[in-house]
Amino acid sequence: MADIESAQQVLGVIPMDDSLKALAEISSWIESLIEHSDEIKFDNQVAVLGLLDEAAQPHVRRLQREYFTLQPLNKFQENRIWVALNEFFMFSEQIYSNIFSQCSKLDRSGDVGKLQLVLLASRAIAAVSSRLKLAAVRYEQIDPELWGHLSRIYLYAEKYSFLDEIVTLYPGAGINTSTRREFAGILVWHSVGTGSLTPLQIHIAERLISCLNKYLEVGRQEGEENIWAFNFLKPSGPYRANGDGTIHPGVRFFEMGGFGIGLKELIRNLTKGVVPQEVNLYGSVYDAEIISEVARQLMVRCVLKPPTRRNVRRNLKIYLQVSNGFQNLVENAEDCLNFSVTGNEVWEVEDISATGFRSVVSPALLDTLRIGTLIGSKPENVGNWGVGIVRRLSRDVQNNLQVGVEVLSNQVTGVSLNIANRSHVDKSTHLVLYLNKPNDTSGEAWFLMRPGTFLPSRSFNMQIEEKNYLLLSLGLVESGDDYDLARYRKMEQDTSAE
Repeated sequence: MADIESAQQVLGVIPMDDSLKALAEISSWIESLIEHSDEIKFDNQVAVLGLLDEAAQPHVRRLQREYFTLQPLNKFQENRIWVALNEFFMFSEQIYSNIFSQCSKLDRSGDVGKLQLVLLASRAIAAVSSRLKLAAVRYEQIDPELWGHLSRIYLYAEKYSFLDEIVTLYPGAGINTSTRREFAGILVWHSVGTGSLTPLQIHIAERLISCLNKYLEVGRQEGEENIWAFNFLKPSGPYRANGDGTIHPGVRFFEMGGFGIGLKELIRNLTKGVVPQEVNLYGSVYDAEIISEVARQLMVRCVLKPPTRRNVRRNLKIYLQVSNGFQNLVENAEDCLNFSVTGNEVWEVEDISATGFRSVVSPALLDTLRIGTLIGSKPENVGNWGVGIVRRLSRDVQNNLQVGVEVLSNQVTGVSLNIANRSHVDKSTHLVLYLNKPNDTSGEAWFLMRPGTFLPSRSFNMQIEEKNYLLLSLGLVESGDDYDLARYRKMEQDTSAE
């Protein structure tokens, strides 16, 4: 690893048809480069790192395509790919950080040239971004050192005036970028709140922001459209600007105006079913509707002002019986969801409001819990069951899993629906979960049902509390892995004439 010729010989025997093995070998060579960095001249170290990093990229892109698929991988294969990617980016980020640590002590522009420093800075920030993304897909705690490394790289580029020099990130990747773009993109992406996205959505969000980071501006003064900020004096991730307009020497603000315009145009194209060519998904193909949903979430979370909290959170410690998944809720349904005590988990709630609660559970539950998982819950000493959806996942410093659940209804009832058909030929019955809403005068009824049960043109008959109702479909609210949440117009039928 001490010179280009030997590094090229090493790369010549790396298997090209096995990306897992190839990436593992390249990672081990980068680790060796870190261990012997004191023995290798700075310019040789940079040149060899460039060879290794570029050789790894086709394998990185291939493994990301395999990892971020519509159909989840089995746990064994998922873990193999995650470990290989995480190891590579961990060593890559470490050596790039070491390089800029040396650059901060001595001016190295004479050793490698300014354009090479631009490339190093952009790749260094991209490595930080990849480490953050791999932590995010497992809802892990962020290593606080990453923010310090990111801060050092940006300030060095700012000091030597190469923030906006455009470079091609990697040969064949089709990505032209700059240090400022990479820096702004990674922080805006992290501000999305990755704990409320699925792993696939986390990946798509990162790719969309990478496409739009050219619209992001970074400045020292806060303005109306500068929603996000980063403190270089105490680097710990992006935060929402407070709007006081004060100039802080160590703070940089992100102007979102141009980004918002670009995002609106992207959403407009996606709504038409068109995925623009500039959206680089590493060769993966996703339906425009899936990408559009992520883009709309970016608009709400990155660009628009956050809504005011309407319900007070209370720090109450209570215990809930919990059963997750539509099938479990239906199978356990007995006398209008009078769940048996046995077989259900017990969660301790940390805080609760009228519309949700947060609980800390074992990290092992990440195998069964996902963003969008359906949760049935019943507080102790309460007779009826409610239902909610997992909206946030994260891990605390003890590695426990923190689960945020949006409560759809505090009372849910199992009912049977019959397809409304005048010919009486179709006698199909569908068991669904009716979300009771006390004092609801809207004339609507919301139901959780198996996927495929809802059709825009399909109506149902329902009998509940000795009354008959006709249900006319109003729309599909949300779809999960094992359920649909749908709205219906509820019309009471008069049977007295019969």
